[in-house]
Amino acid sequence: MNASRTSDTLAYRTDPAALQARAGRPEEAQFTWQPLLSGICADDPVVLLTSAGLELGRGNAAGAEAYLRQVDLRTSAAARTRALTLIAQAQEIQGKTAGADASYRAAMAATTEEPRARYAAFLLHQGKREEAAGQLEAPENAERRATGLYRK
Repeated sequence: MNASRTSDTLAYRTDPAALQARAGRPEEAQFTWQPLLSGICADDPVVLLTSAGLELGRGNAAGAEAYLRQVDLRTSAAARTRALTLIAQAQEIQGKTAGADASYRAAMAATTEEPRARYAAFLLHQGKREEAAGQLEAPENAERRATGLYRK
């Protein structure tokens, strides 16, 4: 018996939806995930971030941005970073260059390097090679000085 039928929770929908998305079946993943968008989980950052990722996978950047605008950026540093990075990606896809630039810059306040790497790629697409190279220098310098734990 399907566990989501006896206990329809975030935990029981996350894995199947993620597997469907990775298998290149974003429509099925969204169908699996859809029930969580109403009820008590509707404003959960994990639900909103995952929904946004699924929308980006389906090529719906505007829909992804709509979900991301609902994420409470005060929830956690990780949720804030992920939301801002995804917002920047959605804006970039929609041609909202100024918004994407601002969102990437806001996301780079995090301790992870993903926003910086994505921002560098964004700058390259804008033809700003020197600025992109400058963005990539910071993580390289940090890695040289970092402990083994950081490098992992």
